[in-house]
Amino acid sequence: LGDRPSLLKAVSIAEGLTPYAKKKSIQIIRTVNGAQSKLTFDLKSIEERKAEDVPILAGDVIIVDRRLF
Repeated sequence: LGDRPSLLKAVSIAEGLTPYAKKKSIQIIRTVNGAQSKLTFDLKSIEERKAEDVPILAGDVIIVDRRLF
């Protein structure tokens, strides 16, 4: 992901999201010193520059849920 890995960069490298992706609740599971935490971000707000992009750390797991119609 380069020098400054971020959520937007990770999504870009993955060639974007499907039309069914739930952009408003992207989750990152992060483990620091053996403790796991779940962080939730609004990718739509990040794309619209209403919120800051999120740095990605080594070992982070990004989860994108699907919207239900």
